[in-house]
Amino acid sequence: MSTRIAIAGLIVTALATSAFAGIRSTSNVTIDLTGRRAWGSLGTARNSADTRQGIGCQVVYSSPTWSYGNCYAWDANGVAASCYVSNGHPFINVMLALESDSSIRFGWEANGACSQLTVDAFSWTEPKKP
Repeated sequence: MSTRIAIAGLIVTALATSAFAGIRSTSNVTIDLTGRRAWGSLGTARNSADTRQGIGCQVVYSSPTWSYGNCYAWDANGVAASCYVSNGHPFINVMLALESDSSIRFGWEANGACSQLTVDAFSWTEPKKP
């Protein structure tokens, strides 16, 4: 009898452990034009069934003393948003921290300048599939 209880306990422990083997999260590209903000995961956008979603940032160095950066987002409905920074703005360093499986949140002012930028790189963010 005690052997059966021990085996049952091991099975329950194994099932509970495998059921929670790691957090996984997806984040479709979402754009809030009224609130002037956009967010989403590069992996989720790349893996989406639609052909419209995309999100990312770029940094361009034009000369040793001048650079600029942009963040872009397109949702599944084709709505687009972007923001920009220029010439040594601290957000350029945040843009450079972007990894291929990161998620991004950005906001912009009425003139299109980036007002907020967050880059996340967590184990639960959906990776891009080949």
